[in-house]
Amino acid sequence: MRNRVVILLVAITLIVAMVACSASSLLARKPEATSTPTKTPKPTFTATFTPTATPVPTDTPTPTPTPTFTPTPTDTPVPTDTETPTPEPTNTTAPTRRPTARPAPTATKKPAPTNPPAPQYPFRMVLQQNWPNCGSSGIKVFFKTRGGQPFPGMQFAVYAGGGCVGLASWANQMDGSTDFILSPDRARGGTWEVQAVETANGEDGQAGCGAITKVMSARITVTTVDSPCDTKSAGVQWVYLTLQEN
Repeated sequence: MRNRVVILLVAITLIVAMVACSASSLLARKPEATSTPTKTPKPTFTATFTPTATPVPTDTPTPTPTPTFTPTPTDTPVPTDTETPTPEPTNTTAPTRRPTARPAPTATKKPAPTNPPAPQYPFRMVLQQNWPNCGSSGIKVFFKTRGGQPFPGMQFAVYAGGGCVGLASWANQMDGSTDFILSPDRARGGTWEVQAVETANGEDGQAGCGAITKVMSARITVTTVDSPCDTKSAGVQWVYLTLQEN
């Protein structure tokens, strides 16, 4: 038992001695200088070119552009100042009233065609010719059928101032003509009316005026003059009429 106590004491003594040595060594150690940390520079990246294999270009045909037509500019004439003449004012009468718009015509039903009326007389005049003549004056009538052939046996009466002067004789067979003498020996002027007529027995001259039985045409007015009467003049001493059957 006594040995154990001695051993314990020795152990305690050793421990205390060790602690004391340790403390003295800590106290005797000088403080070390603390190094100030420095900034670590950030690393920089430098681009490094790595060569790569470039493909060899191939011969590609280049498309030929299509030519386009460019019009050649032409010389445009420079307009020149042209003096425009001012029209002279005219005296124009201003309308006093505006025209009224007429209404649009309305469709009307046309009547059915009818036959033309029959002519009032059997004969009508179709031609007149004037002739100069210093030796006589008169009126001659040619009677024609519808077809233009001579129509013999017709007569005509001559009127002046509304009264009957006389009748011509019957028309002949050759050309269907007959005449009435106004003056047998000189040019005679006057205004006359000629009308185709019929008589019972072909009376002519002054006596025939009272023997007219039927009027065959309308009265036709003609004029004769005393002068001029030369052959190549415009005088009228003889009048030729053509009456045609309707």
